[in-house]
Amino acid sequence: MNLDLEKATLEGILKDNTHGSSYLLEKTVAFLKDKPLPMQLNYARQIANIHKGMAYLVNLKNFIEDEKKGCIEFYEEVKKAQREVLEKFLRYGEALSISSVATFSYSGLVRDALLSLYDKKPFSLFIGESRPVCEGIKFAEHLFNSGIKDITVMTDACLFSETESYDIVILGCDCFTDDFFVNKTGSRAFVKLCEVYGKTVLVLADRFKRLKKEDVALKDGENREIYDGKFSLKVKNPYLETVYFTDNVIIFY
Repeated sequence: MNLDLEKATLEGILKDNTHGSSYLLEKTVAFLKDKPLPMQLNYARQIANIHKGMAYLVNLKNFIEDEKKGCIEFYEEVKKAQREVLEKFLRYGEALSISSVATFSYSGLVRDALLSLYDKKPFSLFIGESRPVCEGIKFAEHLFNSGIKDITVMTDACLFSETESYDIVILGCDCFTDDFFVNKTGSRAFVKLCEVYGKTVLVLADRFKRLKKEDVALKDGENREIYDGKFSLKVKNPYLETVYFTDNVIIFY
């Protein structure tokens, strides 16, 4: 990889605010895999520092530091853990009677789970656009192109307002602890509404998404994504938030 391409690839990973941690891990591994271990560690540290709170990227850095092994070995362990979670999820899903599923934001593990479940039990899927960068739309397009044809996209506010009508909600997460998980801002309100309406929320993770509380970091987006006008308006644009586990939340890991 020439220096210009290497720089552009690294910047693409560092600036990616659209995709979930599974996707970013794949891109990071593809970028690092042919590099010597000290260089992998240097880049892994940069990436983990920018994408704070994304457990895969933090744990990749820790794995290289602690185990003195490369990104390929870490990726193989993650893929094995993901397969185990999908197997647990499908065993659980096979016992459910569902006709409508809702999800929010973009998650590689949720993608695989939805596609696998749909093959066995077709359902209507509802996806919020996931402002401000609208990764939910990209997620919906990917799922539609992969075979799920009954998909409705809507604003996040509409998705939450119709919580009562979904059979189940499936979310991914960037990381989790014993007390909470971290996901796209809006997830806390969605889970709370599910609690009010007695809806189950399934959170898909795996053991490599576990972090210590002190390592959890929440990321903000750029102000211009919310407001880029001429007035001196204050802007809040948190990308991630903590969602504490409640009785209606089941996490697979």
